[in-house]
Amino acid sequence: VFGGCITMKEILFTPQPVDKIIADLAIVPIFEDVRPLGGVAGLVDWRMNGQLSEFLLEHRFTGEFEEALLMPTRGRIKAKQLILLGVGTREAFTDYLLPAVYRRLLNLVANKGETTFSFCLSDLIQEKFEWRNAVRKFVSKLFDYDCDFQVTLSEDWTLIQEARRRHMDFGL
Repeated sequence: VFGGCITMKEILFTPQPVDKIIADLAIVPIFEDVRPLGGVAGLVDWRMNGQLSEFLLEHRFTGEFEEALLMPTRGRIKAKQLILLGVGTREAFTDYLLPAVYRRLLNLVANKGETTFSFCLSDLIQEKFEWRNAVRKFVSKLFDYDCDFQVTLSEDWTLIQEARRRHMDFGL
């Protein structure tokens, strides 16, 4: 491209848990009404010696929709920092909210100036068909940003295998 710059987007799918992924940031979605924490949030809370639960108990973080909290990992997981991202209540969460979640997540990452991050979509969208659509929406939202994102999606192995079996490229 003459007179402009080219940005690269790289997405890696892995069954590795978020706590084992080397990245600048680990994005951890937290539902407002799911206690005790489960999924990725529960795993990260355990690795962080209950610090996420402590924030919730002290009302320093609630999981309210679009709420965010940046915190260091102090080497307890492979990512350098965590972004806790409130996604509202489990009952009210639908795929219609995904664009707003993605916008908030990517704005936080871009404004932080970091480009490598991990995230888990299957914690938000657990049904296979909806998961594939969620990935497509995520990929399209990535292209709204002039950043060289390197994303590692920590996903269930059966979802990754299904995507491979269907030769899905998700628009990349």
